[in-house]
Amino acid sequence: MTPTMILEAFCKRHRLAAPQYAGTTQVSVAGRTYNLQDYERNKPHNSHWGAENERLACYVLNGLPIVKEHIETRILRSKLQPALDQEWLIIYHCYSVI
Repeated sequence: MTPTMILEAFCKRHRLAAPQYAGTTQVSVAGRTYNLQDYERNKPHNSHWGAENERLACYVLNGLPIVKEHIETRILRSKLQPALDQEWLIIYHCYSVI
């Protein structure tokens, strides 16, 4: 499951309105608005961080006392050309005890 899917499931389980996204950098959950820029203001941009809405959902989920998250980026390589990066795989781990 992606972070946005976990956030939607959290809202549904707790009988909250579904998250309302304004583009990919702003979301409203339970009457509060979250902006991606507030979380990444002083961080240098990295193109391998993944989609903006997924990162924002992770920040929102991480702010809840019952959820922890972890994001990994792995390089996929071919046996034929092991020195050449073939693809990047972004793995979202959001652990929930809801």
